[in-house]
Amino acid sequence: MSTYGDYGSYGSYGSTGLDSLFGAAIGLLIFALIIGLVAVVFVVLMLIGQWKSFKKAGYKGWEALIAGHSNFVNCTFAGINPIWVLFLLFGGILNAIPFIGWLAYLGILGYYQVVLGISTAKAFGKGTGFGIALAIPVSAPIAWFILGGKNVQYIGKNPCNDPIMGIFDKSANNNQQANQNQQYNGGFQQPMNQPMNNQPMNNQPQVKFCTGCGYKVTNGERFCPGCGKEML
Repeated sequence: MSTYGDYGSYGSYGSTGLDSLFGAAIGLLIFALIIGLVAVVFVVLMLIGQWKSFKKAGYKGWEALIAGHSNFVNCTFAGINPIWVLFLLFGGILNAIPFIGWLAYLGILGYYQVVLGISTAKAFGKGTGFGIALAIPVSAPIAWFILGGKNVQYIGKNPCNDPIMGIFDKSANNNQQANQNQQYNGGFQQPMNQPMNNQPMNNQPQVKFCTGCGYKVTNGERFCPGCGKEML
């Protein structure tokens, strides 16, 4: 009898363990569904906010839905160099380097998100703190939804300082200036940024001499101060 009692007791314990595992699985499933639902709500809020914000900046709302292109447009109306999109695309090669490459790419990506977030916030009249919220994935949907609201307007490009892309922009400006210095107007005039031979330098007055008395006239008078003869 004791043997059967022990078996029955074992069966009772086994059933309780299965019930606990089943309950835990149901709990995890419900938790996952809640998290998924919250994620969907956040994505919808972000897309709505970006759609309206892109329209305020003069672009099509649907451009916010295209991956990659939306980042390019965002960089453009925020005022930072759109080459960032290509920079990050090719920078993904760093992910092939274990650990160090991952950290380097995450650092570059984080820097880009902060610069883009702050520049976007300033373009809509918001401050640095709001820009940080745009850069953080958890708060970005709410921040974009606020930018899409009726009380927020696009005021124009006002990018924050970007030392990394500033290096490339400075090099491009120097090359452009060098090319301009080598250009000619129509092939017959002197190079740009150089004075014409027949134009006075530094606003110096033209010097003339009176044909009647030889008086030196430097102020562009109509009549010679020496003899009164009309200057031609």
